[in-house]
Amino acid sequence: MTQMFRCDLNDLVQYYTGLIILLIIYGITINYLSLPNIGIYVVWFSFTLILIAIKEGNPINFLGLNLNKKTIFLFLIGSIIAVIIQITILLVMILINVSNIIYAFSPDMSFSMFKGLMITGFIAVSEEIVFRGYPIRKMKECANEFSILLITGLIFSLFHISNPGYNFNAFIFLIIANILLGKLIIDSKYLWASIAFHFTWNFVEGYVLGLPISGFISRSTIFKIELRGNKLITGGVFGIEASLVSIIIFVLALVIYSLVKKIKL
Repeated sequence: MTQMFRCDLNDLVQYYTGLIILLIIYGITINYLSLPNIGIYVVWFSFTLILIAIKEGNPINFLGLNLNKKTIFLFLIGSIIAVIIQITILLVMILINVSNIIYAFSPDMSFSMFKGLMITGFIAVSEEIVFRGYPIRKMKECANEFSILLITGLIFSLFHISNPGYNFNAFIFLIIANILLGKLIIDSKYLWASIAFHFTWNFVEGYVLGLPISGFISRSTIFKIELRGNKLITGGVFGIEASLVSIIIFVLALVIYSLVKKIKL
């Protein structure tokens, strides 16, 4: 049997401990200074980049954020996969009669949409660097692919535990989503495909379709998807990321990805 770990992971344990400590400090501070929720991403993002710069050297090289002729291709691949999966989920929900689409956009929402673009973009970059880019790079010489994806997935999912509507389905979905994004990173050796997927998924979900983004609802949206029926199917407050439909389709996406993996990224 392939050995799961082949070296010391103390650095990674200390890293995750640091993220938790920063989260607790920020959580306490936010009550007194009325700081925005997105601030924790700024803190985690800065902490991770500083740590990489001190211990690993150039963060761009270490994380796989180099700009080259593959960058646009990888970004397009990540975005296309995200859109295809979301459309598939939505079509299934329409077919089983648990969703209804309402056109909701108005011209005066343009600034809010731009703001949403910036927010989802920053969160996508931050989460990919903090929860996948750095940990996967640190673990690649210490663990096999299965353990890398499982451990980063468990931690990524548990860091969402305070999100509105987080439940067992959301826990499982986030692990599966992490596996797909993690494989994009490992196979391509860059972060661009996973960043593109994450950004496209969140922006389309929250600001185009009007669905909750892991429990958080955008006020500005082009459409408004109304979900009705059993929460196991619709995802409830957390959104489609806690839906059995999404879990099944993401598993199928992983199977399909494995079958076409011969296409070199």
